[in-house]
Amino acid sequence: MIAPHTLSVVIPTYERPETLQACLDALGREPFARDGVVEVIVTDDSRSERTKLLIANAYPWVRWRAGPRRGPAANRNAGARAARGAWVLFVDDDCVPVADFLSTWVAAIGPEVEMYEGAIHCADGVRSPMMWSPINPTGGCFWSANVCYRGDCFEWLGGFDERFPFAHMEDTEFRERFRRAGLRERFVAEAAVDHPPRRLKFGAAYAAMLESEVLYRFLHGDRDAVTRRVWRGQLRGQLVRIWRYPWQRDSLVALASIVAQAWWLRGRAKLWEARWRTVRSIVPHGPSPTG
Repeated sequence: MIAPHTLSVVIPTYERPETLQACLDALGREPFARDGVVEVIVTDDSRSERTKLLIANAYPWVRWRAGPRRGPAANRNAGARAARGAWVLFVDDDCVPVADFLSTWVAAIGPEVEMYEGAIHCADGVRSPMMWSPINPTGGCFWSANVCYRGDCFEWLGGFDERFPFAHMEDTEFRERFRRAGLRERFVAEAAVDHPPRRLKFGAAYAAMLESEVLYRFLHGDRDAVTRRVWRGQLRGQLVRIWRYPWQRDSLVALASIVAQAWWLRGRAKLWEARWRTVRSIVPHGPSPTG
């Protein structure tokens, strides 16, 4: 078990005070949060002041900080830099931590591991091909909805790559750098969050996110026909998702979305290939904090 005041919870947010409120309400049921034993930071990229006012009025134990407004990866990194604890736990603003979430994390963290991963469940289930939840009940994904890093190792590795234009693949890319550095990891099934299903973006809005996957593949060795292979993989995955659920109105919506994606991507493949072909992964500087 770690000592008090060594864990900081970082919750990046952007114009979602309603879901953030559910997350903070769950954390606030634990004395560790209310008494300040565990630091809770909300780093806010919002354009409005709704989130700032919510925290000022209802959550005096939360530290609110303005985000850099350079995307989700930069927002998470800003929260990590503001953290006072030796360990940084990232939780998404649309997740609801389970009972005893913080006390479970405090009991689990130890000096023998540099990265811990918590479980992600979806209590409501996903019943439509246009809905999605990053369900991770057995580990191995290290998604930023529920993952904890030793702060000095996170900084040494350069944090999340801020070149990722969307909240997609940047946490997976960090996992690859972490493993390449030979650092140690562990899954903590009891430290879980519920991630309610959310509606997928339609057409061009969904297809635009695929640029993050193109960047990820270029960073980790792919060099030939990357955009085409990303699209083929996505197409297969979306068709499987449509087939998996009972036929419904959203099945037609999902098929229409695929057509709109393909049309929009026609003009983007060469642009993405040119933009990211020469990109290189972030390299740690100096000796490893683990010695």
